[in-house]
Amino acid sequence: MNEQTNEHSKKMQNILQQRPTFLVRWGNTLLLILLLLLAAAWLAWT
Repeated sequence: MNEQTNEHSKKMQNILQQRPTFLVRWGNTLLLILLLLLAAAWLAWT
């Protein structure tokens, strides 16, 4: 039982250590676009 748990733990560690580059890249892009839109709206409003 302990070996099974240890193997499962190793698999989970590998999954959690891998960075989801696609999601991070698109998340950063969307955040940048949102910030630019907010800045443009603020400049247009003043």
